[in-house]
Amino acid sequence: MAQAWTADDFGSNESKVIVAAPVIAELNMPRFMASGDTSRLTLDITNLTDKPQKLNVALTASGLLELVSDSPAAVELAPGVRTTLFIPVRALPGYGDGEIQATISGLALPGETVADQHKQWKIGVRPAFPAQTVNYGTALQPGETWAIPADGLQNFSPVTLEGQLLLSGKPPLNIARYIKELKAYPYGCLEQTASGLFPSLYTNAANCRRWASKATVMRNAVHRSISAFPVCCKCNVITAAFALWDKNGDEEYWLTAYVMDFLVRAGEQGYSVRQTPLTGVMSVCCAIYKIRA
Repeated sequence: MAQAWTADDFGSNESKVIVAAPVIAELNMPRFMASGDTSRLTLDITNLTDKPQKLNVALTASGLLELVSDSPAAVELAPGVRTTLFIPVRALPGYGDGEIQATISGLALPGETVADQHKQWKIGVRPAFPAQTVNYGTALQPGETWAIPADGLQNFSPVTLEGQLLLSGKPPLNIARYIKELKAYPYGCLEQTASGLFPSLYTNAANCRRWASKATVMRNAVHRSISAFPVCCKCNVITAAFALWDKNGDEEYWLTAYVMDFLVRAGEQGYSVRQTPLTGVMSVCCAIYKIRA
């Protein structure tokens, strides 16, 4: 845009100017590859100058990728023309990232010194199969030794293996794992709700911090859930026996006894449990016991 003026007149004019890199390189690639896979990536190179260009493209791969063929020959492009180069690659065994680097040189512009253009792209590499966990446990007597079975690691990729050894004079129970898996269960029927809350009845603040949970948050969650159980008693059917999902479900006597046990234990641990619905549930359990006895 230009403007000009005098004491008596003024004027202006404007024109559009394209602002762009002289050469654009774009790589089309998968988001990830599995170990051992091969793929053909496509590299688009566009000449946005008003001069013909002869460009050299040098390709390298690092990390968990390797090139299957050599770098392509020089590329000649007329003004405004795009070309596509095909780059065969292979994913190496492992878990992580592979990287493709491209160096484009040879760009010539009148009156300018143009530096080489460097581009790089990452592709995730992962195994084609889900992770597996294998646990071994044994009791060692004085003087005894133990080793992983010879065939225990045969079907695993060596570069993805991780191991953890736990030595203890007590049974090696991974309490944190069990609690997290109970809380992570996605469906949340009444049985799962009670099961997920059961460990919280017997944990103190130190254990909550040790197991990566905040004690206050955990206890508040238990309080809210126990307070909701009487409302969920509307989740039980007319007879006061509990159903799995809602008040319209079938009576589940085993679930009724299980939830009653949870509520009784919660009361013993100092949580506030409403007695009216609890008394009704106890009556149902006593009646069932008498009938079946």
